[in-house]
Amino acid sequence: MNDTDAFRQYWPLELFKLTLLAKEKELASHVALITGAASGIGRAIALDCRRGAHVVVTDIADTQEVVGQIVDRHGLRRAIV
Repeated sequence: MNDTDAFRQYWPLELFKLTLLAKEKELASHVALITGAASGIGRAIALDCRRGAHVVVTDIADTQEVVGQIVDRHGLRRAIV
């Protein structure tokens, strides 16, 4: 089988496999800057990064606890101080 025949035979299968991939989350390629993330509404917004954004948290107070919670819930490299 030459390359052209292989391409014609396997390309529909590859297209089908692409449709089976999980859809990207709404904010998957975005970065959210959350101010006041150590407490209150800012903290709640920072912890709710289910829509896929990477989160940068800032506050006058210490935000390490919030970053730790985000990393625990959503994985490494999802939040930064």
